[in-house]
Amino acid sequence: MFAQVGPSMKTYIETRALPPSRPSREAYEAALARRDQLKATVRDWYSQHNILMLAHPVIMGLPPKLSDGIETEVGGQKIPFRVAIGRNIALGGCASMSSLVLPAGETPSGLPVGLEFDALSGQDRELLSVGLSLEATLGRANRPPLLG
Repeated sequence: MFAQVGPSMKTYIETRALPPSRPSREAYEAALARRDQLKATVRDWYSQHNILMLAHPVIMGLPPKLSDGIETEVGGQKIPFRVAIGRNIALGGCASMSSLVLPAGETPSGLPVGLEFDALSGQDRELLSVGLSLEATLGRANRPPLLG
């Protein structure tokens, strides 16, 4: 599979996960401990505030065309695409949450705008119920225009 990834992802993996850059066993164990602490903190915060799920945009700004490269504009500034999208979607995966991303409209150029719902692990039925309700309300999304 590694041979089939794109150049930017290949560089990312090579510089962070493969020898000689692979994290030490101690660093790996420390990261797992931080993840467990993050999961506990998120669980406690949801409980304290009586939150079933949160909804938020998938990306910090409008989705860029894939042909725009590895940067996108947010608030008039160019930032790496991975930052623009990672800021909003990273918590779900890092905290082992149930997450659902649905199309929630389109940009003026016809690109889909995503809306993410995050719930605690084990709340999948409630999450899917909200997703089905939103889909029934908004209707199915149009296909984005294909490049080239």
